Amino acid sequence: MINPFLGFLDGTKVVCSDPIDIDGRMCVRVLFERWSDKRNDFDRMECLLPDGEMTGVKGFSKAEVCYHHRKMIQMQDSILEWSKEDAEERHEKDE
Repeated sequence: MINPFLGFLDGTKVVCSDPIDIDGRMCVRVLFERWSDKRNDFDRMECLLPDGEMTGVKGFSKAEVCYHHRKMIQMQDSILEWSKEDAEERHEKDE
């Protein structure tokens, strides 16, 4: 499941996944997306927390990638916890 998370003034929307188990570690995919009139397509990139590496960068400048990367690293503990809590709440509602 993808959970809406955050919006930036430049139109970038950020969503995160439910927790994903990768080799026994809890990880969360963080997806960044914004519309580009210039390219008539979405700019996008992805970050896997807690690793923090930005991948799949399309349309964002190096400065923008650095800015968003820094924000995600600063917030990674909260993002991981919120993602886990959201998934648990949805699971409880489904029961």
